[in-house]
Amino acid sequence: MSDTISLAELLQEKYILAVDDQQVIRMMLKNFLSQLGVAKAQVKSADDGDAALKVVEELQGAVGFILLDWNMPRIPGIEVLRTIRANPATRKTPILMVTAETKEEQILQALEEGINGYLIKPFIAADLGEKMTNILNPQKYTKFIETAESLIEDGEYDKAITILEKVLASKQNSASARMLMGLANKHLGNNAEAKKWYEEAVEKNPKFLKALNSLSEFLMEKGDMDNALRIMTQADQLSPLVANRKLNIGKINLELGDEKKALEAFSNAAILDPKTAEEIANTCLEKGNTEMAYKYLNQLVEARMRQGDLTEDEIMDYIDQYNHTGIEFRHKGQWLKAIDAYMSALKIDPANAAVHYNIGKAYVQGKNSIKAAQYYEKAISINEQSLDPDPDLPRIVNGELKKISMV
Repeated sequence: MSDTISLAELLQEKYILAVDDQQVIRMMLKNFLSQLGVAKAQVKSADDGDAALKVVEELQGAVGFILLDWNMPRIPGIEVLRTIRANPATRKTPILMVTAETKEEQILQALEEGINGYLIKPFIAADLGEKMTNILNPQKYTKFIETAESLIEDGEYDKAITILEKVLASKQNSASARMLMGLANKHLGNNAEAKKWYEEAVEKNPKFLKALNSLSEFLMEKGDMDNALRIMTQADQLSPLVANRKLNIGKINLELGDEKKALEAFSNAAILDPKTAEEIANTCLEKGNTEMAYKYLNQLVEARMRQGDLTEDEIMDYIDQYNHTGIEFRHKGQWLKAIDAYMSALKIDPANAAVHYNIGKAYVQGKNSIKAAQYYEKAISINEQSLDPDPDLPRIVNGELKKISMV
């Protein structure tokens, strides 16, 4: 009698979701899974990233494994991966990237984003079965590492350390165990021990990206920006397609006063993932670099508008950011740039009374009372027609108009 556990048993009646924009690949995956003993009713499919995320949401924890293509319209596989890993309810779902992408930097990016395995097309049913089985039923060493990781997530740091000490007793060169020892000690407040373990993990395996990321984040938290930048740059050279790391490299360079290198890193981050532009803009505003903030805010909004209709919450958020940027320009005496920022806000919401009021304030600063009055009056007109008018705005604007008439 065989002790081998079948794929169907490992799935425990949960669904497999096959995600690929090509129907022939989806059919092939279903046929291969059928050959591996998985019932056809147990396999769901999606033809793009958006559809995949909807299936995951609708089945609410019933998806036990995802076969994910990389290159798909609208939402690529790497973005689907990020979204699933960012959701506490789905972040531990096993995902195998099934793709024709063979570049090392893309494989490393997928691993950093949390992929469980990588299978390059073309392949046969046996290859698929082997990859899935290894993910669902890992070796003893991997199980110990995963248990320690789960204990750390649950705040059981001492128990995790006990398990990791046993791992290191039998596998003395384990970089993964050392990295987790660093993480557990960091949470316990043992900073010297944490740093030692992180550094040992990197020493044992200089290409271990999780260890490099953990060490750089630790150094950044402790204010050691020079060394954090050094380690982060080392990781970025190994795996250059991770937007968040480039974002952090930009932040550190900005902190260290090197705006040129910060701008380069921010630009690369925004190219890789337009969503980072919002955080870049906020970071630049915090550091007083209003022009850089305005550039990335525009980049973010333009990219989002190309994707489709903005939600009400997004509109309000972007308007607030444009208003804040305009106010920062005005504080610096750059009233024309402030008007430019406010005009960008009007492209999103032309009937925003507060933005028209702020444009009036900027024209007052520029000593153009005629233009100021026009925008003040427009603000009152819009407010009066609003379904939810601001009762204080007419009084405030009329006060500003009186000031203009007295000049």
